[in-house]
Amino acid sequence: MSKVSVVMPSYNSEKYISYALNSLINQTFYDWECIIVDDASTDKTLEIIKEYSKKEPRIKYKTFETNTGSAKVPRDTAINMSTSDWIIFLDSDDLFELDVIEKLVLRQIETNADIVMLKIAQIDENGVINQNKFNNRYKYFDFSNILTGKEAVKLTIGEWIIGGFGLFNRKILANRKIIENIFHNFNIDEYDTRQMIVSAKNIAFIDTNYYLRFNSASITRTFNIKKFQVLFTNDLIKKLIEDNFNKNDNIHNKMKYQYICGIIDCRKLLLENKNKIEKDKLIELEQLIKYYYIKFKNYKYNIWSFPFIKKILFAYNYTIFKLTTFILYNNKNKGN
Repeated sequence: MSKVSVVMPSYNSEKYISYALNSLINQTFYDWECIIVDDASTDKTLEIIKEYSKKEPRIKYKTFETNTGSAKVPRDTAINMSTSDWIIFLDSDDLFELDVIEKLVLRQIETNADIVMLKIAQIDENGVINQNKFNNRYKYFDFSNILTGKEAVKLTIGEWIIGGFGLFNRKILANRKIIENIFHNFNIDEYDTRQMIVSAKNIAFIDTNYYLRFNSASITRTFNIKKFQVLFTNDLIKKLIEDNFNKNDNIHNKMKYQYICGIIDCRKLLLENKNKIEKDKLIELEQLIKYYYIKFKNYKYNIWSFPFIKKILFAYNYTIFKLTTFILYNNKNKGN
């Protein structure tokens, strides 16, 4: 059994997957296995995976006959296929620094941590590193810190102060609540990662990069109906926070602000893209936004601690919210 399992979901990754796999094969740490689950790619991704698997016995793969539309299903399948006690996530268009696994393992041995987290850096489609993208995130962060899971999850609400990639004890993954509805799986990694973090006894960090690739063709960069699933995910994260923190903890205010921002962002997304959405789906999405707006209004919260525009949008009722956001974000005359 290998010391570490690297799990990788893939879909139409022919342009970048070789870079990801080369960054793994060239690691200074040798005792790993890689499990790739391909989500019914229609390009040459599977051919590339097969070629690497022939040359490198540590790489194993499985392919789906039908696309699931989400990285979660192939990722969870890869986790279930893996054999190691320690799991590392690597997406098929991203990269490792060449000593990442060695440093992760050594830091875990040193600290006995349940999770060891990496620093995230960004590379563009040509592999050029964006030196400024995440600088502010880590500007004041001490990588010698060892935090409890509850301390660490506070650094993920409102904005991510820490990254979500690293080395995870399999027991942490096994304790996740699995969301069965695959239609909500696009954004569910946000929930899954926080589940793992909050359940950890302790979390260590290393100042070594996981290179997250900026891909302009990615679903996260273009309009897609699945982006509205952030409403569902934020509701799950809010429940996670309520279950793990006392009511006086400031994390609740941060979570409520994140919840509000998600609703406003979805309303903005709907208004700016309404000409791309079928009428029945438009009505359905409007009702979805209204549902989460009303649900949030029924929570106890102190809205006056929020920035001015958030106060105005949420201080009254849904009719005012619709009108105000229409004025702010409606672009119906653009591009016609």
